[in-house]
Amino acid sequence: MKKILLASGCSWTDKNFESTSHPEMDCSWPKWPELLAKKLDMDCINLGKRGAGQEYIYSSLLEEIVETNKDRIGLVMALWSRARREDFEVEWGWTNIRESRNGTIEYFVNRSIRYMFSLQILCERYNLPLKQF
Repeated sequence: MKKILLASGCSWTDKNFESTSHPEMDCSWPKWPELLAKKLDMDCINLGKRGAGQEYIYSSLLEEIVETNKDRIGLVMALWSRARREDFEVEWGWTNIRESRNGTIEYFVNRSIRYMFSLQILCERYNLPLKQF
């Protein structure tokens, strides 16, 4: 059984990305998680979501790590987004504000670092390889 590449991020990661600026553009090309998984001979779980911020990226990886057999996970990858994005979990899934006005740049940077560090600690706890960028 192949190991899993577990990835999350914003529109650069979203396998179902559709351009709002150019709705006529065909965006069905394989995104980086699928390309990397193929190169590493892994299965891919791509949790990327257009417009996602740090909270969604962290939460989606956390939930998938908790639910997945740790022996199957070969690599966890987080493509962090803009610090000012704000995510909300609602009854039908996740939504976001692309540029929150509530807070200072120091707050947004510190919040991002907390998510990054927390993901690092989680992966260390389960001995899972992690790459963040």
